[in-house]
Amino acid sequence: MNMLLWILAFALAAVFAGSGAVKLISTRDQQIDRTPYVEDFPQNVIRGSAPWRSSERSA
Repeated sequence: MNMLLWILAFALAAVFAGSGAVKLISTRDQQIDRTPYVEDFPQNVIRGSAPWRSSERSA
């Protein structure tokens, strides 16, 4: 049972890593085609490299 949980945890981590890699590699236009809400935010926010509100920056 313990081995099964480790396998599931690894699979879930691989899915999240793959999702993050797609966000880092794909262009803004490709992201907008897949998920329209991307158009509402700057690219660095979607990629997770900067806060999108000035109040979060000071915190």
